[in-house]
Amino acid sequence: MHTLTIQSIFDNLGWYQKNYIQILQTSEQYYQSVECASIKFSIVSDQKLYLGDLLQLWFGHKWTSSFVKNLQSLDHDFWYKNQTIAEEDFYIYSLKYDQKINQVIATAWLEDLKKESCIQLNIDCLPFYLSFIALERPSHAMH
Repeated sequence: MHTLTIQSIFDNLGWYQKNYIQILQTSEQYYQSVECASIKFSIVSDQKLYLGDLLQLWFGHKWTSSFVKNLQSLDHDFWYKNQTIAEEDFYIYSLKYDQKINQVIATAWLEDLKKESCIQLNIDCLPFYLSFIALERPSHAMH
C-alpha cells in the first residue's frame, strides 16, 4: 500500500469515519503508512504512527484541539498562546519533544484552514504518550 498524506486523509475523512471499525480490525488497513506521522520524545523513542493509530486518537478525541483545551483548562500555563491556532479545530499527527526549548512540538492539521501547522505545548508529554500507548492494535503480520 502507498503512503497516505494527512491532506488525503482529511479530503476523504467521511470515508474513514464510515469504515473506521473495519480499518481497526484489518491489519493491512490499520498499518497503512502516513507521511510524517510519528511520536518522538527522545533520541531512542521514535515511533511511527499508522492510519489506525491516528484514527483512534482523533475519533477518540485525543490528540485534538478539544483534548488540548481540556488539558489547558487544568493549567493556565499549559499552552504557548497562539491565537490563530487557539481558535481553530486541529488534529495532531506528530509530536516531538524539543530539549533545547523544553517543549513539545505538535504538528497538526487545521480543519477549517485545510493546512498543517506547528504548535508549541508548554507541557509534560505524558498525557499524549498515555493516549498513544493505550491504543488497541491488531496483530501486525510481518511479510
